[in-house]
Amino acid sequence: MRSGWFVAAALALTGGTTATAQDQRPDLSELAGGYTYYNRPGASVEQHNRELSGCVQKTVMWSSPQAAQPGSLGDSLVFQLVWAGSIAGYKASRIENCMVVRGWRVVDIGAQEGRTLAGVPVEALVARLTPEVGAETPTGTIVRRWANEGLRPGSYRITSRARKPSPQQLSLRLYTETPHPPVTPVPVPSLSTIDRVWPKGRLQPSQLGSGPPGSAIILVRTFSSKNGAGISFARIGETTEDRPGVRDRAPDILNANAEISFAKNEGNWF
Repeated sequence: MRSGWFVAAALALTGGTTATAQDQRPDLSELAGGYTYYNRPGASVEQHNRELSGCVQKTVMWSSPQAAQPGSLGDSLVFQLVWAGSIAGYKASRIENCMVVRGWRVVDIGAQEGRTLAGVPVEALVARLTPEVGAETPTGTIVRRWANEGLRPGSYRITSRARKPSPQQLSLRLYTETPHPPVTPVPVPSLSTIDRVWPKGRLQPSQLGSGPPGSAIILVRTFSSKNGAGISFARIGETTEDRPGVRDRAPDILNANAEISFAKNEGNWF
């Protein structure tokens, strides 16, 4: 079983920094600016839409049963009024991060042509972007490509409140307004159960070297910004259809986060 890090999503929802005009580090919590589209040399529009479908399923449609319960934080009216735009921005950024991980580049086609393409009929948009999606040297400026920034602290930034997605993201418009593979609803697992071989409550330091057979203990230390900080680990199946939590009812997600009021200068251990 593989483990995956939803680093960008976890950090985006728990803390952030405000960018300065000179800060050129990529922002992993919101879409790249400009009138952008996704490009990968040799790719077709059909491949573009198919991989966007996969990224939508892997990121935006991924959820936990607790988050789906009526009355949860994400379901409250006040929460939606204050955060709906930013949450949409975070979701869009997850899709973009997923595409970049899969080898797609983010290209800004330029403000003048971008404004035109944002309003033309979708047939004209398809005709214009079809040669660009798979071009070796696409029209515009490549503003983002895979660089594994999440592995190097300080090489990326996270905003406290992401911008709401707009028609400036031409690939999302190309995807939503043209035929594409249907997004299969992701099954929501039943409430998770903790393996009974683990002791209840917190583990004591003396217990860290003796976990149950076949298990592992993960130690995480987080450092907080002014808004707190956190990180999430998630179990990911070997295929798109395989969701471990649906199959074995064990937890899919491990969260480690500290609100600012509980943050320690030396970091918080979990």
